[in-house]
Amino acid sequence: MQDTMAQELALASKQLLMVRQAALHQLFEKEHEQYQQELNEKGKAFYVERL
Repeated sequence: MQDTMAQELALASKQLLMVRQAALHQLFEKEHEQYQQELNEKGKAFYVERL
């Protein structure tokens, strides 16, 4: 029983970490798009190297 609870707690912790990472990634993407839009309105842009 104790081992099962420890495993469930570890999995829940791992899932919480994944959810938080996904939310943070989404926030960074949103902020990047907003920053890019603000620069675009001022006639500026990011340098993007295309391969």
